[in-house]
Amino acid sequence: MSRAARTGRPTFITTQTVELEALSQSTASFSEHLANPWSTQVKFTNGKFVYRGEDAEVMPTDVQPVFFLGKAMYVPHFVTPHIWVTFGGTTLTTKNLLERNSNIGTAYLWVRPWIEKMFKGKDIFTMKESQIKDALTK
Repeated sequence: MSRAARTGRPTFITTQTVELEALSQSTASFSEHLANPWSTQVKFTNGKFVYRGEDAEVMPTDVQPVFFLGKAMYVPHFVTPHIWVTFGGTTLTTKNLLERNSNIGTAYLWVRPWIEKMFKGKDIFTMKESQIKDALTK
């Protein structure tokens, strides 16, 4: 007896065809229902995130601090200071991450204005972990 027959629910099997159909859909159709706090500044066009400003340049990227808690990487929230987000959507504060003895590293990400303000133009890439930790706790 199949699972669908036993439970009364259909069984879903992911196949390459289903994945290709999902990938062929517009990225915008997946994100239209999501609240996007920076949608007034940024839009997704031709596979790139661009500023809505007059020059419509690609969003700047630079080295940004990140936390590693176990195998999860927490990146700085784009607009909210001292909030860190993992790819699954879990959020923790800087204090929470430091209390859990997470490791600090760097990654090449979109520039977070609050990080830039906090580090005041210092080269994060060349800083030691202890220096990054000190700057984040001030």
